[in-house]
Amino acid sequence: MSRRRVPERMPTAEELAQMAPGERIFHYRLKRGMSQSGLASRMRLIAERYRGLGTDRWQVYRWEIGEHEPDLYTRHILAQALGVQVTDLGLAPNPYFEASEDGTAPPSRPTVTPQRSPSTPRAA
Repeated sequence: MSRRRVPERMPTAEELAQMAPGERIFHYRLKRGMSQSGLASRMRLIAERYRGLGTDRWQVYRWEIGEHEPDLYTRHILAQALGVQVTDLGLAPNPYFEASEDGTAPPSRPTVTPQRSPSTPRAA
């Protein structure tokens, strides 16, 4: 695992616009003075409020190196943990969530009600 060099300054808005989402997550995390573990812990606390799942530092690392991107639900929790909008991270917001008043996090994780097909027998 290679270590990133901590930048001497936060990139400008123009520089951020040219960065991949993982690089943006990295810079916003450093700007907030958080470690990967600290960000993951904060996300778990926020996710608990919304009855969602948290994350761990390895997942944060994978996002930052561009191996994965946060899923449609997690990106809202990530944005709230970093105090930014989902779009500031270079990610598309989840169209199925209504944003909270500050526009950073979903009010709740959507639920899907399983539909019973007409051919499925009812349990007795």
